[in-house]
Amino acid sequence: MKRVQVISPKNQQKRLLARAFWDSEGYPFDKYLFMDECTVVLGRFHIFAGISYFGATDILIWPSKARMNSAFYCAHNLKDIVIPAKSLFPGGIFQLAQVIFFFIRMLVKQLPKFQDNHKCHVSFDTLEYLKNHEINTYDWPPQSPEFNPIEFVWRDLKAYIAENSPSSLAALRNLIEVFWEQRVTPQYCRLVIEHAKNNVKKSFDGLNHEKDDATDKLYQK
Repeated sequence: MKRVQVISPKNQQKRLLARAFWDSEGYPFDKYLFMDECTVVLGRFHIFAGISYFGATDILIWPSKARMNSAFYCAHNLKDIVIPAKSLFPGGIFQLAQVIFFFIRMLVKQLPKFQDNHKCHVSFDTLEYLKNHEINTYDWPPQSPEFNPIEFVWRDLKAYIAENSPSSLAALRNLIEVFWEQRVTPQYCRLVIEHAKNNVKKSFDGLNHEKDDATDKLYQK
């Protein structure tokens, strides 16, 4: 049986601190670029993309067997997807929702040592890249998927794939691209961002209020 993940008391407090900050700032979710990585259909593909109040980024799809390293991450995930997202925002200014760094920490744990045998260079190089390109970040609270709009995009994508039952990897990839191009419109992006914002506002106690009843579970079906 799959273990149900719950919000720890420590992270419950972090969620409350984030809510208090957003409340004091007037919930500036239109200033954020919500980025994340998703794996679909038994790990066949990894996807990296993001959304904003003004629309979606391009989407990066790569086979799960392909090795991810810092050079790839900076050259593709950041250079090809994050940096061009400046064009979505007035004045090209945004804050990168720091969900991205959970993925970086995953890389630090998984990759073998390289260069001078310090795996921390994976995250160091990436942080330097962001700094050099003047990308600001926001420290997103952990264990808060219902606060993060991109999570609802991934849920919808997986439901869309299940509904269409692709019969090959080529069909799966095409389905992902069609979903992103046709479904992830600026209107859709604003809808899921507002939904996430409302989830934050309802979480007066740091719990998950996505449905009618509050729970300490990370997800509510």
